Amino acid sequence: MPHKNYHFHPIAEMYPRMSHDEFNNLIGSMEERGFDSSHPIVLFEGKILDGINRYLASKEANVTPVFIEFEGTIDEAIIKSRDLNAFRRHLSSSQKAMIAAKEVVASRVNNGVKITVKNASAIYATSLTYVKQAMQILEKNDPIAKLVFNGSMNIKEALYRIEEIVRLEQPRPEFDFDSSNNMESYDGITSDTPISQSEYNNIVELVPSLPLMASRCTHLPNGQNCPLLQIRDQSTFHR
Repeated sequence: MPHKNYHFHPIAEMYPRMSHDEFNNLIGSMEERGFDSSHPIVLFEGKILDGINRYLASKEANVTPVFIEFEGTIDEAIIKSRDLNAFRRHLSSSQKAMIAAKEVVASRVNNGVKITVKNASAIYATSLTYVKQAMQILEKNDPIAKLVFNGSMNIKEALYRIEEIVRLEQPRPEFDFDSSNNMESYDGITSDTPISQSEYNNIVELVPSLPLMASRCTHLPNGQNCPLLQIRDQSTFHR
């Protein structure tokens, strides 16, 4: 019997999906044992409120899922989804903080009970500071917020990445070259005599204060290249 296609309720999207390995294990379990009727897929307003992973896995395993309908208000549906998801999975503190932040934002735009940052941190048993930082990440960079939400990056790494992006987007300084004047210093390079245009070109091609910039990249994950260490195109400088 072909599966009926269901959309996912926005409330259900408040929680991250299973990892690739977890999802494949779920498919294998369904292929071997069928669909577990003790964990039905919950529908609300004609959409999946809980059980997105089970729904998708049942389609892959070609087994018939079990559905139940949730009857209640939107606020009751949020609480129901929270009860079913928030404490079921092995979520990191950063993921819990991002989920809490997303729920705070959603409550501000929906016509329902508003939830404060403090209450959200208590509900998801995570740091109030983490939730506030997750709110900042959501506001500043949605793709990075999604990495935290999916567990690919923690809050600290996300804040550092955003800081580096902002730094790289700042206007680069322009330098004027006057061959009649001495260039007395340039990032530790000194000279008591005038330098030629070609010598100046060689200097400005290098990233200024390279050791200082390298020190800012020490907290990046192993194997990741620091964007600050890339050599700048000399054409960006005004001569």
